[in-house]
Amino acid sequence: MLKFQKVNRENMAELAPYFAAQKLHISDFSLGFQFMWSKALAIEYAFAGGCLLLREFYAGKDYFHYPLSLSGDLSAEGRALDEIERYCRDADVRLHFTNVPKSRLMLLLERYGADCALNNRRRWRDYLYRTEDFRSYPGKRYAGQRNHVNKFMKTYPGWQFRPYEEADAPALNEFLALYAEGQFAKGEYLADEEMEETLALVPQLKKLGLCCGLLLVDGKIVGFSAGERCGDMLVVHLEKALRGFSGAYPFLAQQFARTFGKGCGYLNRMDDAGDGGLRKSKLQYLP
Repeated sequence: MLKFQKVNRENMAELAPYFAAQKLHISDFSLGFQFMWSKALAIEYAFAGGCLLLREFYAGKDYFHYPLSLSGDLSAEGRALDEIERYCRDADVRLHFTNVPKSRLMLLLERYGADCALNNRRRWRDYLYRTEDFRSYPGKRYAGQRNHVNKFMKTYPGWQFRPYEEADAPALNEFLALYAEGQFAKGEYLADEEMEETLALVPQLKKLGLCCGLLLVDGKIVGFSAGERCGDMLVVHLEKALRGFSGAYPFLAQQFARTFGKGCGYLNRMDDAGDGGLRKSKLQYLP
């Protein structure tokens, strides 16, 4: 029988190779996501059939993530599915899946037939983009983003974007303290939780191997982004900028893609959690 154990910040190194190799384009399959949300979702893991198995507890139910193999081996994934089914029978647990990639959906439909019930909630869908679109904001469809970028560069000629170094920690902490004031003032549960996890993640950026970039104006940090490479995809976990710096967000997004997105065909900016403002912003980048 499968032996699941809780994902925690001490055992994430076991999961890292599977996330680094994944080509399923799902943001949950990343170290940054697991670091920030494994506690809230009660995520556990096990290994079977040459695959990493993740299980989370959400809305009173256990959900198994689609098996993650190191090489996209369908036969290995099939063996892992066998083990999940056996576990559910032995534990008398109803089988639910989450984070099923589109490329594997038909496999499950063929496997379970009429027993399948599908749900694709809008609020939890990842926003996937072509990295090159962020690097250049091409054509008429990105005219708005280019205008914001040009305005930022004209307004703040003393700008700089560069990779984060550990020596930047005091300045970044000062930036985050200032940014957090506005976030906590919202009094929203998800905003508070996301901010708290951001503050916990930043000291671990180097240890986890995440990429992080700083946007400075006249030597002062006014924005930062953090993410990681997973296969041919760059996942953007964090993107923060101070209010009052017009155009900072599209400029920050472009610089992050240019600096860290080389060789990545896709950019994953995660879900919108049902937030209307966040959804509008993500749609403007044309996923």
